[in-house]
Amino acid sequence: MTEIMNISSLPGGSERFIKRKDVNKRLSYIAGAPTGLSNDLADASEDYDSSVVFAYPPKSATATALATLEAPEAAWYRHRFRRETIDDSELVVAGTALGKALRSKNDVGYANSAINTESTQMVYTEQLIHDDQLVGAIQHSFSPLRDNGHFDNLIGDDAMEALAKGRRADLTELAANVALLLAMSKELGSLGLLLERKKAAAPDAFFARIDTKGSTLLALGAQQEIYEAYQNQCQVFMRSVLDAYEKRYLTDHYGVEAGYSDQGDGAYLVFPLPQKYNPYNQRALDHYHQYTLAPLLGEIEAGLTAIGRQYTGDLIPHPEAKVHGDFGNAQINGLGRYVSPTMTALAKHKEK
Repeated sequence: MTEIMNISSLPGGSERFIKRKDVNKRLSYIAGAPTGLSNDLADASEDYDSSVVFAYPPKSATATALATLEAPEAAWYRHRFRRETIDDSELVVAGTALGKALRSKNDVGYANSAINTESTQMVYTEQLIHDDQLVGAIQHSFSPLRDNGHFDNLIGDDAMEALAKGRRADLTELAANVALLLAMSKELGSLGLLLERKKAAAPDAFFARIDTKGSTLLALGAQQEIYEAYQNQCQVFMRSVLDAYEKRYLTDHYGVEAGYSDQGDGAYLVFPLPQKYNPYNQRALDHYHQYTLAPLLGEIEAGLTAIGRQYTGDLIPHPEAKVHGDFGNAQINGLGRYVSPTMTALAKHKEK
């Protein structure tokens, strides 16, 4: 008879985060707290369709969608985009009204949706503050009741503020529970990773993978000490590349930090997107890749090749480094390292 192994009560992340009772208790409060405000908005305007609660870790590139409340009378097609793109997802905040509201109180209020290009949509964002700290936001969505692209009775700013003031106790409870959830996840990794949220619809970084031909044989063979010296020289070079990148491009960016990760037979460089590039605009990403990233990757490969020439005759097979990359989303795991499906995909690229 097979015995089912019990999960021990070890500290840290031994228990699946999304299944923890204390986590689900917080999520339940978060889903329920804005119900009154959502009902008020539905009563006040037929253009109102839904509200989404986001948690926002400090200086993060993404916000995590925690709960959604829908206007009961809103037609299904007014919910389709949000259900497919926003609900239970990570949202890259760069280029969005949510991002602006999370950075400045002056940007709280109405704005056109930067993400939904399929239909007319306005969003109204309210910050969630707990103990004078920004912990997230609740964003209300408005779309035309009739399929004519025109709003019939969008609620005015003063009226929106009055509705929020009338539900201040609920919003205070909401912010407190979002803050608790962030605190519970702080030492375990990205909140979106722990809550198993869908990956964001837009990238927040570019990942480059460096593969070295014959690395396993060199690392385990008789030339091990020489290869380690070669690897060290390559790592110093790549860190200097990242430092130069930060000085040239990252005076203003979202969340993700430039990073380097050596993973045995391959290494990764993480290049955050500067704020001037809207990740939801494919033309902007293409421009960034063509004029910034492609030349940069060429410089990296040329530099690694030059380093390899210094070991001609000393390392056999001769180390040849190849660089390839792609856009993706970075999350922090429990070890404080970046993880991403893009990194896995780039590793598979080597196998082809």
